[in-house]
Amino acid sequence: MKRLKAALIGLAGVGGDYLSALQADDLFEVVAVADRDAALLRQCTEGTSLRQYADYRSLIVEMGHAGLDALFVAAESFRSFEYMEAAAERGIAVFHKAPPARNVDEARRLAEWFSGKGRSFVVPRLWQCDPAFACLIDPAEPIGRVCTAVAEVRTTAGSQGWRGDSVRAGGGVLLNSAYEQVDMLVALLGVPESVYAQCGATALPGTARNYDTEDTMLVSLRFAGDRIASVAAWRGAPAPHSRVALIGTQGLAEVFPDRLELALAGGATESNVVRTVPPVAGAVHAFGVARLAEDPPEDQPDDGCLARPAATPAPKLEVEDYVATMAVIEAAYLAAKTDEPESPSRWL
Repeated sequence: MKRLKAALIGLAGVGGDYLSALQADDLFEVVAVADRDAALLRQCTEGTSLRQYADYRSLIVEMGHAGLDALFVAAESFRSFEYMEAAAERGIAVFHKAPPARNVDEARRLAEWFSGKGRSFVVPRLWQCDPAFACLIDPAEPIGRVCTAVAEVRTTAGSQGWRGDSVRAGGGVLLNSAYEQVDMLVALLGVPESVYAQCGATALPGTARNYDTEDTMLVSLRFAGDRIASVAAWRGAPAPHSRVALIGTQGLAEVFPDRLELALAGGATESNVVRTVPPVAGAVHAFGVARLAEDPPEDQPDDGCLARPAATPAPKLEVEDYVATMAVIEAAYLAAKTDEPESPSRWL
C-alpha cells in the first residue's frame, strides 16, 4: 500500500513525540522536517535521508509541489500561523498541536482557509483517540449525565521567553497549558452560557517580573441545564500535573495523562485503565486513517481495508470546533478584565 508522505514543522518539545509516532506508523513516510534551531535539526536528522528546512514556508511550497499528503505542526501558533494559508491553498491536510491560534480571530481565519478546501485542519483531542478513554466519547454510558466537572493543570514551564510575551503567546497558562482541558469540557458539555475568571501574574520568589501573561487562572463555567465546571491552571509548579474529574449521576470519571479512573455510584465498580500507547501515537494513526479515507491512493483498490483501523476512531471534527473552544478562552480573559461573567456566544 502506498504510504502517506508526511512532513513535520517543529522538533522541540512535543515535536519529538510527533516524529517518533510518525516514524513508527506504517501509514506514513516522513520525507521532510523543519526547525529554526540548526543544531536540533541536525541532531534529529542525523543518519536519515530527511530533507531539512530552516524556513517553514519553503517546506510547504516545495513539499506541496512534491505531493505532500500531511503536514504535522508542533511549532507554537505565533510561529506557524502565517504559513497555514499557504498549506490550505496547496490542499495539504494539517495536524496542529494545541492551541491552534492565539485568539478567536485567528481561529476563524483558519476556518475560512481550510473550509471547503477538501483537506482537514485537525487539532488532536488525544483522549478521543485512545482506547483506554473510549468511554469518554459518550460518558453518559458509564457515569450517567455529567453534572459537574473540575479541571486542574500545573506546569513547570517558566515565564521566560515567548510564554511571558502576550503578543507572541496570545495568553498565559490558560491558553498555552490548559487549552486541551478546556476543549475537553466544551466537547463533553457544550459551549458554556457564561464564563467568569480571575487571574494573577506574580513573579516567582526572588525574581523580578519581566512578563505580561498570567501565571495562574481560575475559571468558572456555567452550562445549560444548570451544569457547572471549573478550571484551575498554575504555571511554575515544582512538578507537572493535570486532572479532569467528571462527576455524573451514576459515578465519577477522573482523567489523568496516563490513565482513566472510574468509580460508580454505590461502590459497585471501580477501575483503573492505563494507557498502553503514547498519547500522540493514537491520534497520529487516526489522522492517517482519516486522510486515506479522504483521498484513497489511486493504486490501492477500495476494498474497505485501506489501513488497519484506528483502535478508537476519532470523531470527524470541523475547524469551527476550535473556534468554539477559543471563544470560551477569550471569554475567560475578558471576564478577568471586567470582573463580570461573560458569554462566549458574542464570538460565535
